Amino acid sequence: MRTGSRAGEWELSGTEILEPHAFEGRGELRRVVVQEGMTVLPDYAFAECRGLAEVILPSTMLELGRHAFYNCRGLAFLSVPAGLASVGDGAFKNCPALRYITFYGMRSGEDQCVRKILFDIEQETELTLEYDDGTARLVMPQYDYQYVANEPARIFSEVSYGTGHYYRKCVNARELQFDSYDRLFPMSRRENSVRTVSEQCMARLRFPYRLSEPAADAYRDYLKEHLEETAERLLAESAAERGALEKLLWLGDFGVLTRENLPRVLELAQAARNAEAVAWLMEYRSTHFAAERKRFEL
Repeated sequence: MRTGSRAGEWELSGTEILEPHAFEGRGELRRVVVQEGMTVLPDYAFAECRGLAEVILPSTMLELGRHAFYNCRGLAFLSVPAGLASVGDGAFKNCPALRYITFYGMRSGEDQCVRKILFDIEQETELTLEYDDGTARLVMPQYDYQYVANEPARIFSEVSYGTGHYYRKCVNARELQFDSYDRLFPMSRRENSVRTVSEQCMARLRFPYRLSEPAADAYRDYLKEHLEETAERLLAESAAERGALEKLLWLGDFGVLTRENLPRVLELAQAARNAEAVAWLMEYRSTHFAAERKRFEL
């Protein structure tokens, strides 16, 4: 193992053979890249690395041991190969910041690794799925669960709450069911926050893999209905997150910005003193909604 160019960045050689607990509790780790060739991360390999924020696994990785990343509370970004065949119990347990997961090298009908990774993740999570014929992006809402005692039978039953439970069922089959995901949208817009639902809409419209036109229309209509709230949020978030501003600009690609609502979005951008957003919106207005020239008849 060697350090990267910046403190906290580490690369693991593909030829290394790790022992269980190899890097457990290493507080200095921030980013770990495992090189091609390594096939197994053993039990508790990076458990309790609470400063670890990003992990990139190679296409050769086949197995993650039990609690491999247990209690990595700062882990936010994960990139894993579709060929990952085994994920040990609790591999990502107690990783509450894990929000962005990319699955690469996927093939239609071989989506089992998604289900295995999601097993431990209860918080809202954005999945990027790179198939051989296109890319999909799905936002999985949060869900909660608790165990309820049935005292006469002396057993405990797990009871789930939130739409995230239903969305995760879309990956229970061998093939990820995009149509089932889209059919849950009425439930999501009824029960989830505008923030969560608007993120779902933008993700599906930006990467419309296996997205039907009726489903696309439903997502687009929701963004139109909640444009002001969504734009105001993205402008506020753009101060700290570059991707938020990009999402605001996507609204034009989706056909959500209209001659009628664009002035209000422009007002919000000016109030937020976001010069870049203001410039783009003004250019968009001039390109798409140029004022009609007055005609004079003699």
